[in-house]
Amino acid sequence: SNANREALQQYTQLLVHDPENIEALYGAGSLNLKFGLLNRASIHFEKILVIYPEEDRSRLYLSEILSELGNHKEALDLLDQISSREMYLESQIQVGIILSELGRTEDALRHLSDVRTKTTKDQIRVYLVREQILRDSDQPQRALSLLNEALLDIPNDLDLLYARGLVAASLGLIKEHEMDMRLLIKMQPRNAHAYNALGYTLATETDRFSEALELIEKAIELSPGDPYILDSLGWIHYQLGNLNLSLQYLELAMKQQPDAEIAAHLGEVLWK
Repeated sequence: SNANREALQQYTQLLVHDPENIEALYGAGSLNLKFGLLNRASIHFEKILVIYPEEDRSRLYLSEILSELGNHKEALDLLDQISSREMYLESQIQVGIILSELGRTEDALRHLSDVRTKTTKDQIRVYLVREQILRDSDQPQRALSLLNEALLDIPNDLDLLYARGLVAASLGLIKEHEMDMRLLIKMQPRNAHAYNALGYTLATETDRFSEALELIEKAIELSPGDPYILDSLGWIHYQLGNLNLSLQYLELAMKQQPDAEIAAHLGEVLWK
């Protein structure tokens, strides 16, 4: 956004006059990272570590950049040097993610299940990272078991319920998916994602089209212009045979979010 570009400019100017200003170094580093300018970002974080060697937050940022550049080994070495307690959880989660990116799925899962958590919020966070690793390594059944365990541990947590609902749908467990999403909607009646997920599943896996349309229309009303909900809207209208309407919604979704799944839906409608 323009505001971010202006902020980056201001931080850069500030560093000309005050090259050791830690706030400006962090600001410029994290904004460059946001814009995908990894090498430029890393210069700022490396400079912080030269002047302020105790700044573990910089090590965390640098490890993220290194792993994005494919230097996983260096990223792990850097995370290993982090000793500050505030950075403990973040750094351990990062280690787990890097191990999984290296294809060491079991090491990653073992590492994450040993992470000490202080709060329920942290516990949920670690569960969700473990679950994501299982899904990414194409083990949805294990992901489901983990989420069942998590929800016994932390009943009715909204994020865990949503994640379990999605995994259930991917396994074709439509009844279980619907139960989780309905519970989520009951607990959080303005959760657009829950309406959308359930509507999309009903549109794809069942012939309950009018119910699906109602849910997806509720979702778009709660979150207007969301590309993923527009995609669902396009898809349900395709199922209902409203091809022109379907095309309109899918083209709009695609313009906002050039995504492989949206493209596949659009392709199918254009083919028809």
